[in-house]
Formats: sequence, C-alpha cells, structure tokens
Amino acid sequence: MTHPANQPSDIAPQAKADQDLAVIFAKVLRGIAKAGPSYDGIEFTNGIPPDSTFGKWWVHLHNLLKSPQLVEWAEQNHIDLSKPISISLRDHIVFTTSSGRREMFTAADEDPLWPVVLAPILSAAKVVAAGNGPLLLTSSNPSSAPDEVVGNFYGEWPPGNASRAAELEQTQTFNKNAANAVSSNVESGPAGTYKLDLARTALGDLEDIHSLSEKLKGIARSGSSQIEEALKNTTLDINPHSTFGQRRDAGHSAPVTLEQLILANNWFLPKTIDELENLIRVINSPALPVPSLGSLGGAMSWPAPLENYDQKTIYSHFYYNLTLPALANDRTLRVDPRGALGYLTKNLHFSQSELRNPLRVIEKIVSPPKAVELEAALQQKMGDDWKTSSSHDWVLSAIATTLDPESMYHPKPNHVAGFNLADGRFNGQPLKTIKQALTTHLIKLNRASAEMAPIAAHLLLSRAAPELLVKDIPSGVTFGSAAWASLKAAVARIEAYSPGSTMQMTFAQVAARDSQDPISLSGHAIQEATSQPAIIEWGKVNGVLVPRDDENYPEIQIQRVKRALSEKTTTLQKTVEQLSTKVPTQRDVALEQLKQKFGVELPYEVKCFRDNSPHGRGPGNLASPTQPMYSLLDFYLSKPDIDQYSNWVSDNRQMPVSLIARLSELPDAKAKHEHAFAAYKTGVEDALLNLVKGQISALPLEDRQNLEFGKIRVFTEGEVTKSETSTPMGTLRDESRVPSQPKNQRALIFQTERDANLEFYEISTQQGQIKKRDDLKKNFKEGLQKEWVETPNHIGRKWKSTAIYEKEYSVHNADKQQLSPLPVTTPDSFNSPRSAYISELVANHGKAGYDFHELFELSKSVTTFDEVAAKEAQIFNIALGFIPGASSIRHLINGDVWAALGDLCFDGVMYLTGSAFGKGAGAAGGARGTRAASAASRQMGRGVLGKAPLTPGSSGRLATRVKTTNVRQLSQRSMDHAQLSDFAKRPDIAEGTYRAYAAPEPAKVTAIVDKKTGNWSQYDVIKNKAYGKKLDNFSPDVPHTLLKDGSRQTTTALTNTEKSLALDNVIQMKGTMKDLQLVANEMHIFVDTYKGVDRLNIVAHGAQHGPSISFLDRGSSIIIDNAVFSPKALVFLLQSKGINPATFNNVRLLVCHSGEGGSRSFGRLLQQEINRPVKAFEGTVSMQHGSTAITEARNDLIKQINQINPNLTAKKTEELANLRMQMDFIGVIEQKVVKDHGSTIKINVAELGEPARYIDDVISYRPIHFNR
Repeated sequence: MTHPANQPSDIAPQAKADQDLAVIFAKVLRGIAKAGPSYDGIEFTNGIPPDSTFGKWWVHLHNLLKSPQLVEWAEQNHIDLSKPISISLRDHIVFTTSSGRREMFTAADEDPLWPVVLAPILSAAKVVAAGNGPLLLTSSNPSSAPDEVVGNFYGEWPPGNASRAAELEQTQTFNKNAANAVSSNVESGPAGTYKLDLARTALGDLEDIHSLSEKLKGIARSGSSQIEEALKNTTLDINPHSTFGQRRDAGHSAPVTLEQLILANNWFLPKTIDELENLIRVINSPALPVPSLGSLGGAMSWPAPLENYDQKTIYSHFYYNLTLPALANDRTLRVDPRGALGYLTKNLHFSQSELRNPLRVIEKIVSPPKAVELEAALQQKMGDDWKTSSSHDWVLSAIATTLDPESMYHPKPNHVAGFNLADGRFNGQPLKTIKQALTTHLIKLNRASAEMAPIAAHLLLSRAAPELLVKDIPSGVTFGSAAWASLKAAVARIEAYSPGSTMQMTFAQVAARDSQDPISLSGHAIQEATSQPAIIEWGKVNGVLVPRDDENYPEIQIQRVKRALSEKTTTLQKTVEQLSTKVPTQRDVALEQLKQKFGVELPYEVKCFRDNSPHGRGPGNLASPTQPMYSLLDFYLSKPDIDQYSNWVSDNRQMPVSLIARLSELPDAKAKHEHAFAAYKTGVEDALLNLVKGQISALPLEDRQNLEFGKIRVFTEGEVTKSETSTPMGTLRDESRVPSQPKNQRALIFQTERDANLEFYEISTQQGQIKKRDDLKKNFKEGLQKEWVETPNHIGRKWKSTAIYEKEYSVHNADKQQLSPLPVTTPDSFNSPRSAYISELVANHGKAGYDFHELFELSKSVTTFDEVAAKEAQIFNIALGFIPGASSIRHLINGDVWAALGDLCFDGVMYLTGSAFGKGAGAAGGARGTRAASAASRQMGRGVLGKAPLTPGSSGRLATRVKTTNVRQLSQRSMDHAQLSDFAKRPDIAEGTYRAYAAPEPAKVTAIVDKKTGNWSQYDVIKNKAYGKKLDNFSPDVPHTLLKDGSRQTTTALTNTEKSLALDNVIQMKGTMKDLQLVANEMHIFVDTYKGVDRLNIVAHGAQHGPSISFLDRGSSIIIDNAVFSPKALVFLLQSKGINPATFNNVRLLVCHSGEGGSRSFGRLLQQEINRPVKAFEGTVSMQHGSTAITEARNDLIKQINQINPNLTAKKTEELANLRMQMDFIGVIEQKVVKDHGSTIKINVAELGEPARYIDDVISYRPIHFNR
C-alpha cells in the first residue's frame, strides 16, 4: 500500500512548548503588575515545559549538576552540592564547602577537571542567564526557575505592565523568539538546538564513560582471567543523548555490553589485567589543556604550517611593506635585528616575577593595541584569500620569522636562529643547559635584550624542541640519554593532540601521560609517528645512526637504532637492579628455604626450643630462666650436635619438635649462601663495568671522540714512599713506584692524544661521572709531583710524596691503546671495543677498593636479633660503597639505596621505569605533580622502547625508507567516536587531497568550504577554525566504487568520509539545494553537497510490505504516479529524464520503508544497481518539502499560470511551473528531516489534492546505510 510522506505542521514541538511557556509567564507578569515584586525579589515560574527552549537548557544545566564526574570532584574538594551555587558569567563558580565556607573556582586554577566538569556548567549558565549574572542555582526541581531568569532568557525582564501580560497571552510570542536567536535563523542563536545537542551529547558521553569505567573497575577488582567473556556479558546503561545513544538503532531495546561500547569507540578490547587497567586510566584521564596561543608560532604552528615562501613574505612585510609609523623603512635604514619581538616590547616593562612565567609575558606582548594594529596590518597585506585560526596568528608569525630568519634562508636540522640544539657539547648535560646556551646566543646576536632573551628562547623552543620547556625536569635526564629520547617522544605525542600544552606540564605529569598505552589504531599510529624522530635523534647522538642530509632513513636502520636503545636501556636498568639488590645473607637464604619447605606463616626466628634433659636444664628439675633457647633458624644454620641424652621441647605450639628432624631434608644453607653471594659479587662487578661505559657515553662528543679514536696512555696517581734503614750490613733504601690510593678513591687517569692535542680524564667506578683533569694539561710530568716530605717513623727514616706513573700493560693490549685508523665520526661509545677496554681497566683497578671478603664474612649466620641489626647496618655501609658517588652522601640517605641511585645512574633509567617517582616525587610539581608521578609508576618512553602491549598487527611490509610524518595532520584525521559524529554532522567539512605549490606529491588534509564564496580552506579540527590560504586544487574524498555485491574495490581502511556516511544519525540536509527536478507526480529529486561532493536525494512515497517480505522474496518498492517501481525501473526512469544516479557520490532515499527487507530492501537493490552508497529508511520519513508538498506547490503554480495565460499548452505551463519551483528552491531552501525519534509531532496526512489534515503522530527515524 502507499504511504504518504509525512509532512510536519508549521509549528515544531519546541516552538509549541515556547508558546505554552509564554502563557505561563504571562500569568507571572500579570501577578507582578498587580501585587508588585516579592519582598526578596525572588519568585518562581513553575510548570516549565521541558520541551521549551528554556526548559531544555534548564534541564541540561541541572543534569550537569548531577553528573558523576562533578559529584566525585565535589567529594574530593569537600563541596556541598545541596547548597546554592553562584555562577559568574565571566570565569568563575562559587561553591559552598561542607564546612559552610564559600570557595571560588576559576579556569586560572588549572584544575585538570575544569574543562570537563566545571566549564560546561559555566557555558550552559551563560546561555540560561542571557548575559545577566551572576546566576544562583540550586539542585532543585528543574521544572521551576526564578521569574527573573526566565524573563531575561526571553527578553521579558524587567517586567512590563498588565498590557504586556495580556499581549503575551494573546500572541504567545516572547520578545526574543527561541531565546536570544534571530527569529529567521533560530539555529544560529546562543540557545540554538544545535548547540544544545552538542552540550547534551558531551554530557552523555561523560556519563557513558563513567559507567564503562565503573564496570571495568569491577572486572579488575574481581581478578577474573576471563576478561573477554566479562566484556561480552557485562551490560551497562547508555545515556540517550550520548554519541553512542544516538547511533543505536531507533527503538532498539537490547542491553548494551561493554564490548559493544568499546568497539563503537574504535578502542582495542583488553585481554589482560594490565591492558584493562590501562584502558581505565586512559578513559579517565582529564583532557589536555588547550592553550589559547598553541605552540606560540601562529601560522607557523598550523597543522599544515606556512610554506617557506609565505614565511619570507611575512618577514618582508614586517620590515619593508607596512605603513605603521614605527615600522616605516625606505630600505635605507638598517633592519632592526630584534624584529617583531623588539618592536612590540619596546615600551613594555615586566617585573621579575612576571618574567618567571614566559607564557603570561607572551600573552601580554600579543594583546595590546600595538599588537592588534600589527595583526590587522599583516592581514591586510596577506589578503582576503588567507584565514587565521586565532587573532594572533600573524603577530606570532612575524615574531617567529624575525627571530629566526636563518631557518627560512638556510635551514638546518635541529637549528634555530643559527644555534645547534643538538651540538655535541651538550651530550650528557642537563637539558636546561641547552636553553641557557640559546638565551646567551640570542643576546650575542642582538635578537633580544638580556631581559627578553629567555622569552625569545621560549618562543623558539616551543616549536623546535618543546621538551626543553617542560617544568621540573630532573638533572639526571641529560641530553642524549634514553630518558631524553623518551621525554622527547612523550612531549611530541602530547603536542600532537594539544599543541603548546606541555609547556604547562611538569616532567612527572608528562611521564604519567606517556605511561598510558594507546587504546586505538589511530593512537598507536600517532605514538609511532612521534617516537620516530626521537629514535633517529638518539641514534645520531649516540653514534648508532649515520646522519643523512635528506633525513630519509631506511626502515632497517630505524629498527636497528630502536634495538640499540632498548638494549642499552635494559642493560642499565639491570645495572640499577644489581646495585640495589640486597646483599644475600645466610639468614635470608636459610629463611627462604624454610618458607619453601614449611610455609611462610611459621615463626622461624622465634626462640622456642630448649633442651629439657637434666644436662640441658642444669641443677634442679625445673627449667632455668637462663637456659639457652633456640629458633628453628638457629638449628638450620648452626647444625648443633644432638646427642642421645638431649630432650628437646618446644614452647610454641606452631613449632613442633618434629621440625628439627626434618631439617635434614633441606639443602645446605651455607653452600647455597656461598653460591648466592658469588652471583651477587659477579652482578656488582658487571654493573660497575657497564656504569663506566655509561659514563663514557654520557661525555660531550669531543671527549668521546678523544677516548674512542685517540692514542691513550693510562696512569695511576697516588701516594708513594721511600725509606732508609741502617743495618749492620749497611743502609737499606726502598722507593715505591706504584702509587697507592685509598679504598674509596680508586681511579685511573687516561691521557688521550688526537690531532696533537692532549687531554686527561680521571675515571673511577666510585665516582658519579668522569672528571676532566684540565690541571694536568699545562705542565704534565710523569713521576713525582712534589718534593719528598719526611714523616715520623719508628725504624729508620721515611718520606712520602705524590706521583703519577704509567700503568703497565701487556703486549696483547698495546694495540688497544694506539691511535685509531678509523675516520673520526660520532662513536657508539656504549658498545665500542675501546669503551669496553677502558671500562675493564677501570673496573679491575677499582676491585681493590671493595671489601667483598669482609662483606661475605658479615653476611654469614647470626644468632640474635641485636646482632642481626648491627650486621645489617655494616653490610649496608659496605654495599653502599659500590654505588658511584654514593659514599659522599652515605649519611644523608638513611639506608635508602634507591635515593642514592636516583640521580647517579646513567641515561635516567630510573625515570623510565617509574622508580624515581617515589620518595621526593613531590619536587616534580607539588601535590598535583605527585599525583601524576604516582600514575607514572608504569614505564615512560613506551613508544621509543617498543613496550606498548597492544600493538596492532602489521598491515604489510615495512617501508623501505621512513619519511617524516606531519603528526599534527595525522592527529587531525584520528577522530574518536564523538569527533567522527561531529564530523558527520558538518557537510561543509571534508577530508581530501591538496598539492601545494612545487610539492612532490599531494597531501592529505581536512578542509572547510566557505558557503559564501565556495572556496575551500584548511580546517583545524581541534580549534574548529579555518586557516591558511584558499585551496585552489582541493579534491574531496569520495567513497570507493562498490561492486555488484556491495563490497568495496579496495582493501584499505574506511575513510572518515565513508565512516560518516555510515553513521545512523546523519541525514540532516545542511545546506541549500543545488538542483531540483520534478520527475513525476509526488516524486522529485534534488542535489546538495555533503563534504564537498554531490549527492542525489530521491523523494517519493514508499510501499510498506508485511513481515513475510523476506520469505516471499518480493523485495521492496516505491510508488510513482500510483505505479509500483523496482530499483531497476527507477534507474531507467531517472536516466530517461537525464539523471544518472551512478554518477553521484552517494544517494539518499527519502522514501518511507525503503530500508526494510534486508538484502531485498529497495535501498540494498538500488545500491547493487548503481554501485554507489545508498542511505535508506526503515519505517516512515518525516520531512519538510516532501513529495506530496512539492507536487502540491507545483500544481498550485500551474493553476496560477493558467489563470494568467490560459492559452499556454499544458507542456509549456508545466515547464514554467518547474522553472519557478527551481528558482524558489535552488540555493534558497534547506531540506530538513525530523529526527527526534519517539517524539510526538503534528503530521499532515492528507492525500494529494485534499485539504491539509493534521494528526499527532510519533516520529520514526531509523536510517540504514548500504555500502557493501
């Protein structure tokens, strides 16, 4: 049967509810006019219709106050949400604490939950209050609101007289229709439905995430190993306004499982507890801050930065082409080297406290009228073809180009303003050293004053090396170290999502963020892309990768560097573990054996055994209080002789005497202890060897080259003695030529000779770093360093002095000390044979300083608790001496080996494992830094070290060469579930390709079309802004051609455009018609644009079939001129009218029931017929300008034309009517489909030619997409 397209009445449910509220509010106005305002000035409007514009926003605001995230935040901050809340319309909210104190919260507090929890409340309050504040809000009934709030919202406050109340009752129209919106364009107003939908969706998504998180935590707490099954079987409630709630099939009532929600967000399904806990951490992480100035580069920081030519254009405009008085230059004046920064700060003054916050200083520099004037002048010069994403883009670009013209004219990797950020002299130095050196460099170049130079350095580093701007970086994180590479990658990863955010973060916060593994394919791709530059730089600095001018490295080399970095880090981590390992004692070894044999609960050290024989008791028959008592541990270690007269008893029921006999079943504890101690000794010696290699690799490049390639001689410096003793046989003389050194000062001096230059290095396993002995360079002499000094001696005479003698070496090692014939490059100092030789010499020399024998003796068996404590202290003090540099802080660390290791171990490996974020982590950013540090107990640098557990399988062979990826643009295309939904709702935004001038290949970009000009510009997804020059050759993505079976011709992943077409809630016709053709009675087509490509919309009536359709294999059909048409017949009809559906990007069937019937539905069969994606509907379609309405309008025009000119032929009259219809609709009318599924609306159900007949009907909105 036919089913007329549902034609909504002229009044929408929201407008009707606004009318109802107008009547209610008119009574309020009448009451005020009659009795005057109340004593306290607060009266309430009750019974507010929830579907009214105000009602929707008022309910949403109350829902925000009930969100689980706000409730948790309030509990943590001791806030009482039952008390009134005062909301300023500027930037703050005042809550009442549980103690009754009023406390204000602002965005300036930098609370990580502000943008998630508090900012939405402030935003909604601004809409509700309509610019009148502050707004007092309670968590009371959302159907009641203060009269003043309702009146302000609709422009009815202050209240008028009784006549206004009568007028409002009669017209049912507020002064401001639909709340602050222009009546002709309600959607664009501050309280527009689109903005409300976005706000409600954001809240719904938050509630879904909270529900998911709580369910996942429950699975984690249960300790279940069947995680995948739990995800399949555990359900949760979904907020109907959330992205997922809107995507679900309309009318679908089946419960949603955790697995469904996780997969809908394109996240990995966790399979282990570690992966589950990682997912919980990620989804609960607060949003990254979004700095208003981004990474401080203006147009240079756009996702697709300015081309070099355009950078030079800005530079030239600033110096030569602007008409600003202070910048006038006739090319005869010398260019001011301080550029735009000097120009803008010329008369600005900053206090020392302000200068300690560079970001605030920069905000002040770009905000005054002088900066606004410069921005406008540059925009005028650049022209109307350019769009900016902020009001400071050109000013910041001018600052950047004039601070660093070298990067435009003579670009070099790792250089800014001609300064090498990767200079070899920085190797092994704290990262702050680089920023300080750059600051000095800028002062020398006169690019900035001494006061502004740190600010200038901040501006340059924000794009070139943002890792150097992270706060509270430990001194142990040095340039060239694994920790530096990990930090560099971590910062790049965060910056890809939120440029400029890491400048406001501490090291501990960055580490905590980076310790989270990606939970999606796009996240993994970003981690890989941001890790790669750090891996390459580490490889070049550490001599593992030979630099290339084109920076185009084969993939096999990248993988080799990654392995080398991982192996070095693993070695040093093992070194840390070996040095921090507790010295094995006989007691520990014996206790471990006892626990393995008899269990961990028994009190093995309690002295409960005594000999109850007469011999054991001594005189008398009773036990003596002085009678010796023994523990089971004593028996195991001491193995006392037990004769036949002994009668051992136990005073502890847990420890039966029978255990003594069973000790014979255990292995010899002393032998096991000897083996454990030998392993410990070997581990410490290996660790010291690796630490020396680490020391060498941490030296500046020139020093590494000296030790690697130069000729070396090895010396010992220390005390020497000589003596004379008179004997009857004559005088005996003795003089030592082997200098002696104290046990804690065992060191060797290495002399290097390279290019006729001598250098001296003191290396020791007992020092934290290698010491350069510049004091020996001037007047080095071998032998005695000063005169002999006589010392008192009991026999004969004795003298002492200080000497330096060369250490003897074997013939076998002679070649190892000669000048290297290899070319001087960046050496792989950690793994080279020369470093291994030096480390072995130093480690062997240092062994004499370690009391392993004394330590072994101390670790033997002990018999009383007092002795245990005393010996443990002695053992600790000796073992502490194994840690380089620790002897000097022995009395400061109070027995904490980890504290000793913290800043002394090389490559910052403590910060890669999270071990350093324990005691003292508060130094890394206060209380918030401590919380972040706690979360960083997992490994930092998982991208560069290859430890991410959820790495997706490879989709193909590795690329032969690796090219630099524009990570910002990659992150722009990496949309999550909610972002994809927003993308789908914006037909003016598209992804596609664009080839820049002289570019070797096209680039993938996201673009937005200007509705007025039709020009495409690049689009910043994060800022929701167009930017850059218009794209003259942008090609929007189109879905891949479909085969007859609906499959795609390619195996590549779905594009975002294809994904957006598949979203169930995307059918709104944003944008005007481009074409309109009336094909037949009650059937027309029109063309509109979606994401830059044309789509064909077919509007007609559909035939509703019974439930047996699929069994009878009849398929579905549409009705045209009361005749049934199949898909093939429809295509033939359209082609006969000059319309080929197969030439369009995709097709929309605005036809009732066109999606019903599964594989035999009209939509599916049409898709197979034209091989293009088709959108159809299950159930009815409610829309404006439906097939009947258009035909009615056309027929009315025919009548009018016939009345004016009755002599025209029917064909000519129809042509004129169609032409007038096209003039009225094309470029003017926006087709709108009503999609509030389940809502009630008035529908015109009259047949063609009948008078309008409206009934209340329930909206059906169930779109379905056929594309494969």
